[in-house]
Amino acid sequence: MIISRTSQHRDQRSWIFRIGAVTALCLPALVGCTSNGLSDSDASDGTTDDLAAEESPSPEDADEGILYYLEATPGCYSVTQNAGQDALIEGIGKEVFPEDCADPHAFEVFWSGDVPGFDAKNNLSQEDAGDVCIAEYQSIFAVDPPSEIIPQEDQLSSPYLYWFFPDDGLEAQTYPGRLVCGVFLGDDEYTRMLSHRGSIVPSGI
Repeated sequence: MIISRTSQHRDQRSWIFRIGAVTALCLPALVGCTSNGLSDSDASDGTTDDLAAEESPSPEDADEGILYYLEATPGCYSVTQNAGQDALIEGIGKEVFPEDCADPHAFEVFWSGDVPGFDAKNNLSQEDAGDVCIAEYQSIFAVDPPSEIIPQEDQLSSPYLYWFFPDDGLEAQTYPGRLVCGVFLGDDEYTRMLSHRGSIVPSGI
């Protein structure tokens, strides 16, 4: 999973936090995270800056205690084996580490599921994923996700939103319509996910 630098969504509705796969790249932003994120056509219109992609492990290669990112369900996770360490947003891979929410963790999944109507030939788009995750976020936090960098104290009531969805090809075939929505706390420069204890989801996870 590769992440590029922050870029504003072209419709000004949100900032996109994009996560890419072997041939797709990521676009971190303030509102969303995706496994496939913006499509190749989106990337070519000047809204994204691509980085060289690198191969990520398959779900079958996951060790005990490591979860493939598209298999994440509501709960708390770290993105490195050192759960107490902050994580570079641009260095996240396709493996996540389930944690007890009372222990240090970097992000929290608040909704995951299979969105009907999508398959390997009709994969979720960035807009499709955003529509679902933003609506779920609004129903839980009763506010819109941040559209700009905000102080850390404000993030407790409106944390940054991200989402994961399959890359075109094998992932979309294996995980048709799969979508994972989550939140995290960021540093003042929006370069790191901050490790913390306790859930930031109002209803808990």
